[in-house]
Amino acid sequence: MSRFGSSRRDLLAAGGALGLFGVGASVAWRQLEMGERLFNPVRLTDFALPPVAGVSDFAGQQTRGFSAADLGAGASLVVLFASWCPPCRREHKMISQLSERTGVPVFGALYKDKPEAAVEYLRRNGNPFAAVGDDPRGLFARAIGARGVPSTLVVRPGPRVALRIDGPLAEADIAEKIAPALRAT
Repeated sequence: MSRFGSSRRDLLAAGGALGLFGVGASVAWRQLEMGERLFNPVRLTDFALPPVAGVSDFAGQQTRGFSAADLGAGASLVVLFASWCPPCRREHKMISQLSERTGVPVFGALYKDKPEAAVEYLRRNGNPFAAVGDDPRGLFARAIGARGVPSTLVVRPGPRVALRIDGPLAEADIAEKIAPALRAT
């Protein structure tokens, strides 16, 4: 034994403790999904949101999800929404009118919501979306830089975000921000 008290037994005990700590940390990392929390695997240029089960279009057909390829073709709008979000409910009619007026495809991303709640919400209020993708963990929302719901984006080919409005829309936003951003694409 040396004068610092480090015998082989002490070194083995310390190594074992560090090994157990490493295994515990690895398990916790996976259980808490820390990789996704710290390193978002979703990118605007490479994503695919699955369809929300049960959501139908105006013809009664199941709507599809959407991906980066859908946004890369031309100008489009993406609306991050949830059935539990009061501002989303208030702006829903504006989104529907915007969809009809512009002729630009509007994609809905369901943010951290239950699919059955979204089905009922869109059945009651109408479905203005060309496609509705499910973002149950909010990874797509993080990829687009949204700070919550509602969030409305004008997306240019590429795809790349030309305009993001976090929070509820006002009529002035459509005339002063969204319409010019769509014309510029």
